[in-house]
This record gives sequence, structure tokens and C-alpha cells, in this order.
Amino acid sequence: YVVYSGISCSNELIKTIELGASPSIVFDALQPLCAEAAPVVFTQANEITGLSGDGIYSGAGITQAHVFDPAKATAGDHIIRYTFTGDNGCATFAEQLQRAMV
Repeated sequence: YVVYSGISCSNELIKTIELGASPSIVFDALQPLCAEAAPVVFTQANEITGLSGDGIYSGAGITQAHVFDPAKATAGDHIIRYTFTGDNGCATFAEQLQRAMV
């Protein structure tokens, strides 16, 4: 990177930076559930480039990292977010609508 003062001064700085690989995920559509249905384990989201790391679901009715309890979410539409964080610290997320019906 070179900076000029506009007159005759200049300064140069060379620095090496490391870029981490960005995760890429797919999050398939979620099927509607009855509000009184038993809790379900979500498996619809995955990192697709082979990057190692951890993914978690969050939102109304999520009782553990991958478990959705429709009774805790109550009837209605809820946004469920899947967040994947690679071991390198880079993260991304995707969202799907989860409908809990009466």
C-alpha cells in the first residue's frame, strides 16, 4: 500500500494478511408442524464446502442446538436461523420459515 501526500512525500507499508475460507450453507425448507406435535430434530441445514466447524439453530421453539419444540414456539409462523461458524472463525447464516399450526 503506497500513500502520497500530494506534494513529494510518500510512505509504503507492506503487510501480509491471511484470509479464511468462507463457509457456504444450504438450508432446505421446513415442513409445517402441528403445535401439539412432538419435538423434532432439524437436519435441513448443512455446510457444503467441507469446512470444519459447528452449526446451530436458533429461534422460537429451539430447545437445544438442533431440536424444535412446536409447543414452546406456539402456533404461528417463526423464523428459524441456522448459523455455521468454521473452525477458522468465519461464519454465515441462513433462515427458513417454520409454521406451527393449531
